[in-house]
Amino acid sequence: SWVAKGSRELKLNLIGMIEEMGDAAGGPALRLALFDDSEEIASLAARVIGKIHFIPGLPVLLKAAKIREARFPENEMFLAAVCQSLGDLAQESALPFLQDIARKKPLLRGKNFSLPTRLAAIEAITRINKPEAWHFVESLMEEKNPALQEAVERIIHERSGHLS
Repeated sequence: SWVAKGSRELKLNLIGMIEEMGDAAGGPALRLALFDDSEEIASLAARVIGKIHFIPGLPVLLKAAKIREARFPENEMFLAAVCQSLGDLAQESALPFLQDIARKKPLLRGKNFSLPTRLAAIEAITRINKPEAWHFVESLMEEKNPALQEAVERIIHERSGHLS
């Protein structure tokens, strides 16, 4: 309840303490923070869920992203944090969400995302490391966007270095 009712500083300190401890046992306290009106607090909570590898937080991350998208038109900092956490969690069930953000024309959402947000999703997809994830990333190379192609090539090169 401190995360829900505390001041901004208290919320940030609590989330920071959970991150510092690095224990997934702190994950349940972060769930409420994902729904905070402050994008900064919600984004930090999203990142910490991934950093502490709180896998039960995955469905809540996805739900919070959907709710925030409806409530706040400018939400890309939070979406990028969610993508990074989904990459940390590396669960195949996150692929549809991440692929939709990474696409030029999202299927499930009515708007296009900025290149940095799309790249956060692509980076997360490569961390899931499943054949269908890599196939999707390779299909993005067909998009006629030099900045995207260069970034995807860099991500693929970096990830292939981590995998060897």
